[in-house]
Amino acid sequence: MTESTSDKPSLLRRGWGVLQWIVAVPLVLFAMLMALTNGEHLASPDAPVTTFYIAAACLALAGLIISPPIFFRLPKSGKLLAYFAAIGAFFFLGAMLGQVQEAYYKTPAGQVAKAELEAEAARQVELDAEVANRQRQADEREADAQRQREVDAEMADTEAKLRRCLAMFGGGVPELKDRVKESLHNPDSFEHVETSFLGVTGTNTFMTFRAENGFGATRTGRVSARVDPDSCEVKSMGDLSSL
Repeated sequence: MTESTSDKPSLLRRGWGVLQWIVAVPLVLFAMLMALTNGEHLASPDAPVTTFYIAAACLALAGLIISPPIFFRLPKSGKLLAYFAAIGAFFFLGAMLGQVQEAYYKTPAGQVAKAELEAEAARQVELDAEVANRQRQADEREADAQRQREVDAEMADTEAKLRRCLAMFGGGVPELKDRVKESLHNPDSFEHVETSFLGVTGTNTFMTFRAENGFGATRTGRVSARVDPDSCEVKSMGDLSSL
């Protein structure tokens, strides 16, 4: 039991130490990298050279302080201050980098570099806009295709229901036949020829029949109607033709 209790702080300390190295090493390397790779920019007339190197040194020092060999020797309040110092040094160096960059952009070479960066940024914006436009067009095409699939499915379903209506009544719609008979001079002369479809919306049914006209001659007539595919009821009927 005693051995297990003493191991826990040790494991926690090791984990904390690894975390400290993960934070400290990148800070030191970043400070050194900034100090070594900004020579051309620091040569600009208005560049804050001294302040920049001080900022880089502060960040490197902060990284060293929060490294485990030094950090764990600090008192509790010192550890907290070390974190704040590292954060402050990082932002201090960032601000100095911004000033160095602005000073460089005032030089002829810097103006050329800035113009190239702005042109590249503009090209990237155009490219992003083009990609977004293509994606929008693709989305619209997919949406149109989906709507068409839904319409096709609805049409197929409606047509199947209309065909069921015809199948139920031997190839015709009884109510439509009755309405046509009521409009004839001689209802008993009515003879159904064929009922077919015009579509699935609006006027959707077309019936051909034979009957006697007012002169007693048998003629072929046609009539269109709108039939409810669910109830097989005639909702509307057009005028008779060719009688």
